[in-house]
Amino acid sequence: MPDGQIMPEGGSMKHVSILFACLLLLQGCAELGIKSLPWPTYSPIYDSTAADFLRTVQKVDDELGKGLAAKPMLDDSRLIGLSVSGGGARATAFTLGILAELQTIGFADHRTALDRIDFLSTNSGGSWAVAAYLVDRADHRGAGYSLAANMPALRARFVAMSEGRVPCWAQAMQAGIPGAATFGQIYAPERTEPLPRVFFNASLLPAHAPFVFTDAFLRHYAVRQFGACKARLTVAGTRLADLPIAYAAASSGAVPGFYASFARTALCDDDGPIPAASFCHGKRKGRRLSYLRLADGGLYDNIGYKTAFEVMESQPATIGTRRAMILINSAASMDQKSIARKKTNASFLMTTASNGIFAVQDSSFERLYRPMFRAVGVDSPVLLDFYSTAHFPEAKAQDLLKGLDHLAAAAAYDVRCFQPGNRLDTGGSRPRGALPDWAASFAHLRTLGSDCVANNFYRVGNAAKTSYKFDADLFTTLWQLGQLSVRMHRDEIAAALE
Repeated sequence: MPDGQIMPEGGSMKHVSILFACLLLLQGCAELGIKSLPWPTYSPIYDSTAADFLRTVQKVDDELGKGLAAKPMLDDSRLIGLSVSGGGARATAFTLGILAELQTIGFADHRTALDRIDFLSTNSGGSWAVAAYLVDRADHRGAGYSLAANMPALRARFVAMSEGRVPCWAQAMQAGIPGAATFGQIYAPERTEPLPRVFFNASLLPAHAPFVFTDAFLRHYAVRQFGACKARLTVAGTRLADLPIAYAAASSGAVPGFYASFARTALCDDDGPIPAASFCHGKRKGRRLSYLRLADGGLYDNIGYKTAFEVMESQPATIGTRRAMILINSAASMDQKSIARKKTNASFLMTTASNGIFAVQDSSFERLYRPMFRAVGVDSPVLLDFYSTAHFPEAKAQDLLKGLDHLAAAAAYDVRCFQPGNRLDTGGSRPRGALPDWAASFAHLRTLGSDCVANNFYRVGNAAKTSYKFDADLFTTLWQLGQLSVRMHRDEIAAALE
């Protein structure tokens, strides 16, 4: 991008700190007799042109981009979608574990559950996982590809990518994983095994409007060029085919206060159609240099199910066609919903503040996803989240935990649980030396009581933070948690995708 252009800044915690301070101030407002929020809740003027533009935003259909050859929808008389939530490094590892285990579910036509997926709708850390998988799959052409076998290499690349200070996440991802591959390379027409189309979801600030990486959205927003992190990185922007898949995935997880992404646009120029809109940024020395601020897709929909619903709705109903949806949710808010404050380790105020900055939207999702997808022909959408590993069946431990040594050890030693008498255990320490196998760890877990056996696996996921930092042991543990979630719902998944 030419010198002298003004662009948004990222990598600062200033705005996060200010919001926390405001929330701390609010804690005492009721005691002081203050009965109004200390900021305006309306604007004395609005721009109807900008409002109309936001209300006519492009809906998502099966179009990804011109010249991109994705797996044909309904090629096997099935329409299978998968939506993936955010959650940083936690979501990345959990999602990849699920994808790897889906590859172990086979059908009579010799295709796996992973092969049957027609499209993916992703956010934030889930986007990083899906981008890594698509590039890894594209690099290993032909039969015999195993995501599980490639796990050590993927893990090492994610860990290396996040080591030390990372001034620009989009730049780090292009240099690390998934790398510099463009959409045009991933969906090249000459590929003999086309990959499922992916819809990376971002949000347009401050409108919190959806920004999905498709040619249709690029046209709608009149995008000229993309960039990130004080213009450290600039990439082509008029066609999705020319855009690195890493940039779209990174922008899907650009949390305000940490990293910034933006799109130069003709939309907000002085002679453009809506130059006064709040989402139009950039002016220097009297010259407007228009850009749109892109942020984490979770600010609009953290689980990606809204875009997935639009894709499903765009496909005409056909007699004999089966439809299915798998939804991966890596949110870790279950304890805050259900545990008494005095028994939690987290601050209620700080948790409320963090959820306000990065809207998880769990409650709406949990009530809406079933009726939404049933309305487009999906009888039984399958939800895979941390809680889907709760109520662990002790009698099936050998079948479910074989090979999951890291996860079993974490459940046995690293998280707290309720012992008989509704007492919280004090935690434990792992045996020194080599990692115990799953059987030894599970034997210890059984000594802690039935609640610990039934629920400690999902608690492992809840204990993991949302982070840009990848840790090798935690990556393996959460990958295995993803595997367990599929194993515990294998019959349900197979029936939905049959």
